[in-house]
Amino acid sequence: MLKTGKPRSPPRTISNKPLKCFFNGMFERSVFSTTEKLGTWHAKQKRKFFPLAVNLVVLQSQFYYKLKYTACRAVCQNFIAKVFQTTYRTSFMQSPKTVLRAHRIEPKKSLGQNFLCDRQAAEMIVRRCGLKDGDVVVEIGAGTGVLTIPAARRVSMLYAVETDSRLIEPLAESIKAAGLENVTILHRDILETDITEICHRAGKKLVVIGNLPYYISSRILIELVKKREAVSRAVLMFQQELAQRLTAGPGSRDYGRISVALRYCASVKTVARLRPDLFFPRPGVHSEVIEITFKERPRNMVCSERLFFDIIKAAFAKRRKTVKNALSTGLPGLDGRGWEHVLSMAGVRPGARAETLDVDDFINICNRYESTLLAKGLSLEETK
Repeated sequence: MLKTGKPRSPPRTISNKPLKCFFNGMFERSVFSTTEKLGTWHAKQKRKFFPLAVNLVVLQSQFYYKLKYTACRAVCQNFIAKVFQTTYRTSFMQSPKTVLRAHRIEPKKSLGQNFLCDRQAAEMIVRRCGLKDGDVVVEIGAGTGVLTIPAARRVSMLYAVETDSRLIEPLAESIKAAGLENVTILHRDILETDITEICHRAGKKLVVIGNLPYYISSRILIELVKKREAVSRAVLMFQQELAQRLTAGPGSRDYGRISVALRYCASVKTVARLRPDLFFPRPGVHSEVIEITFKERPRNMVCSERLFFDIIKAAFAKRRKTVKNALSTGLPGLDGRGWEHVLSMAGVRPGARAETLDVDDFINICNRYESTLLAKGLSLEETK
């Protein structure tokens, strides 16, 4: 046992109340709240761990004088986790809430940051992903590593993509503490990340996982659809509102552009539903985990995928308009009468609305539109 002596008295300008509150129960509760999670450990091992943690924290008592009361618990738990790792040579996954407070990091609303805090939920998601040895994974928004660590233990290689520079250091610390050497941290925006290059480097298709922020989810999904030759499947967390749009069918209010794009080239299913209290900060809605498995080849092919995506984008841009009016104002080359002819050949009523059409209707419209343009002597390049 190290001899620590009596801690120095704090400066008079700083109140003793936070320190007294910290030592009179806060630290003890923090230690035992940590060890209670370790149900497989015997009481004897816990008692051995407790005094060692006390020693280290008391040695750092002068450091605690400078902390605000709200930060004491977070920093204390950070010390406990490190002591536990060095004493028992095992990994203890800290809650993102604890890590963020220890590093004085506030979640940014502008980045849509809601961190998954429940370890069991993270393990369940990774388990249902069906990850196995040999897989190469790209994680979007790695955060503090709640999904990163359990996923990396199952696969050959994991690329953790994180755009927030403040989280890079905590993420690296979590990965190092877990003893993982198969994780590469990429500090960049996922929309600026060349997934195709990672696929070529790995020599096989990728599995994409992550907790996507609401404001950018649709753009990320469209990019994954366009680059699906590099991705075998994606298991992603969304807010419930967007998740319902991904699985919606024709005639539904939630049916839209992204629904059609996914139905064309992938199968979509709901893997799990998560309560708001499993996240920090707590969001106002539930979340869902969606598995998207990309098809090797769509059942019905389109002449040009670029043209297909342009058509569904124009059709859903103005949902209250009929499909004829929406396409005639959103795409060049044809007027209203020309589009009426294209829709008739595709077997679609010109007065129908986009949300009533299934993916085969849009495929037929795309192919008829291209043939009509070619008959008029126009190329697809001229319609860009």
